[in-house]
Amino acid sequence: MALQKDYETIHGYVANYWRIVGIDNTAKNLSDKMEVHLYKDKASGDTGKTAIFKKVISFPILDENDNIISASPFTLDALVNKNPYKVGYDWLKENDLLGAIDILEE
Repeated sequence: MALQKDYETIHGYVANYWRIVGIDNTAKNLSDKMEVHLYKDKASGDTGKTAIFKKVISFPILDENDNIISASPFTLDALVNKNPYKVGYDWLKENDLLGAIDILEE
């Protein structure tokens, strides 16, 4: 499971393969984290190349006034009978990586 969406680096280099590499979920959803890595392409991600970009998303996401912009997607209700990575990818497609395409992996 991964996502495809072009991202141009500050050096003009385009990469497009996004993979969640870790999810840290607390029982009360007070400080959940999801780590996402960007690779040049699927082949680079699959062969263990170094990620071009790494991002840790901490939930809840707050604005400058400490108001919640986005609660954790990893609630008990959301995770019932679901893969937490699927929940994470769905959140990314709706929020951080709008327009991303699912890449199904075997």
